[in-house]
Amino acid sequence: MTTEPRWRARRDAMEHDPRFRFYVLGVLMVGVFSSAFPTTLLSASLPRIADDLDSSRSVITWVSTAPSIAFSIGMPFFGKLGDLHGHRRTFIFGFLGVAVSALATATAWNAGSLIAIRTIGQMSGAATSTAAFGLIAATFPQRDRAKAIGMYTSVLAMSPVLAVVAGGPLIDAFGWRLLFLMQAVPAVLASIVAIPVLPETPRRAAQRFDLPGALTLGIGITAVLFAVNRGRPWGWDHPVVLGGFLLGPLMLALFVTIERRSKAPEISGTTIDDKPWTSASVTGKVLVYNVWGSWCPPCVKEAPALVAAANRTTKIAQFVGLNTRDSGTAQAQAFVRDFKVPYPNLFDPDGRLLLEFAGQLPPSAIPTTLVVDAEGRIAARVLGEVTEATLVGLIEDVAAGRG
Repeated sequence: MTTEPRWRARRDAMEHDPRFRFYVLGVLMVGVFSSAFPTTLLSASLPRIADDLDSSRSVITWVSTAPSIAFSIGMPFFGKLGDLHGHRRTFIFGFLGVAVSALATATAWNAGSLIAIRTIGQMSGAATSTAAFGLIAATFPQRDRAKAIGMYTSVLAMSPVLAVVAGGPLIDAFGWRLLFLMQAVPAVLASIVAIPVLPETPRRAAQRFDLPGALTLGIGITAVLFAVNRGRPWGWDHPVVLGGFLLGPLMLALFVTIERRSKAPEISGTTIDDKPWTSASVTGKVLVYNVWGSWCPPCVKEAPALVAAANRTTKIAQFVGLNTRDSGTAQAQAFVRDFKVPYPNLFDPDGRLLLEFAGQLPPSAIPTTLVVDAEGRIAARVLGEVTEATLVGLIEDVAAGRG
């Protein structure tokens, strides 16, 4: 006979407390505070760090650049990991990584070690960022999610400012290494408190990793930036610099090729009219996803073109909207009524459905339109406003096998 861990029993009891979701949000906010805390102050301290580690300014800028690349690439990767194994587990392991890397960063012995440790730390931070949105969606009812996300992102915005105000004088007095010791304290606290507080989230074993896309994009961007960064001190004709300029575009071209024909995920959700919808119900047609929000001026401008394109291609295509960042369904429903939108629209206020596309639908690029062929492969993508003629042409080409 097995006994349930005491911390899990306590958490199950807490879940019946009306304040439970705010306990969860509090843990997430402490976590994001720790992750974002050093950003601004670290950038301001780079000249001092370069002098302390006997490094050049061009090299030490990678203390900010490399982690930013790792964070961007890691978000869709860890979003999938959370879907597969649960966002609670992803968050806890992510913040353990943030805490350990913060402590290790304080002991960095040269520029290379500092860059490497910071990159690992920001990759861990990417894991916690995607997990946080998944945990908010699992804990808060739909009507309260926008407010919870607003509180979470406000901490994300304020923590670097607080670091400058509160931490700046301490860094001036005791040195830049103190910054990472200060980061480690809330990270450790968030990791410890998360174990008994954070709820489990559903695991979606059908999800997949887009590993080839992540690798080609990461290598391509890193190669180009490294070549640009090293061009002046090493010389633009240096073999490594030339190799970076050659490898980068090749990897980015390969990334585009891979992503254009990567498999689209199976999407299931609830429409703005509270009806279930799944992409598995669409067979033998081109599937067109459009990401939009009623608050987005380009979305408003392109709406008539989307409606016209959908009406012209009903025999060969199924449109579906992905409504994101609206605080409630009322605004989205009004938008659909005003423009007489004829196709279903899934309500995705926190962007969880967007993360399932492994970066093909960037959460910050709104509007975006994705065209999927009848075999479920991503055939075309339009970032920004799309015209009726462009979209109809893409759909007809994909339906005819020319896309």
